[in-house]
Amino acid sequence: MKAKGKAARANGKLGGCPPTKTLAERLLGRTIHPEQLKYIEKALSDMLSSERHELQEYFQLEDGISKAMSSFAWKSKSRRVPREIQYLIKKFRLAARHYLREVPPPKPYVVEYQRRSLGEQQLWDRNHRDSAIPCPPLKVRTDVRQLPDFGLIEFKHKNGVTWTVKDLMEISGQWTMKRAEVAIKWLNAAYPPGGLQDKAEHQGGKALP
Repeated sequence: MKAKGKAARANGKLGGCPPTKTLAERLLGRTIHPEQLKYIEKALSDMLSSERHELQEYFQLEDGISKAMSSFAWKSKSRRVPREIQYLIKKFRLAARHYLREVPPPKPYVVEYQRRSLGEQQLWDRNHRDSAIPCPPLKVRTDVRQLPDFGLIEFKHKNGVTWTVKDLMEISGQWTMKRAEVAIKWLNAAYPPGGLQDKAEHQGGKALP
């Protein structure tokens, strides 16, 4: 135990382990997707300028607190959070959770309509001879993660490739515009652009206790 304590103190003097979460994620205790950052901005705008400055000073944010909320480049001044900073964090959490309450994360599914089989169409026509209503299409839910080449698409996204709808549509005919849009939105939420690079490049910082 003494050895572990000594190692921990030595690590602390060197700046501690780099954060694995953005400041907003650490303060809120949840994953924040790119499209949710505007609600983090709203929560910050509810605070006084002096309060934002205090948080910026405590977390040693060189680029300002707004930008740091989506960055891994933050580090608390002390292991024990001062009472006044605890109050500001609670105030930020209250506002942010209020704004985020109605923002569901994107889902990797797309609802599509497919033409029914010839047998189903014939059955419909027999049962609706006196009606001019055509056989309705079949409503299905497609998980884009199960489509061909998604594994490779995901791998390249994790390694910094920026996909466009056109890129995915050119892979194969199964990648329709709607499927491509859903896939890109889900990938950006699951693996925020720049997030993995920030983790790899960031060499300082220490998480809150």
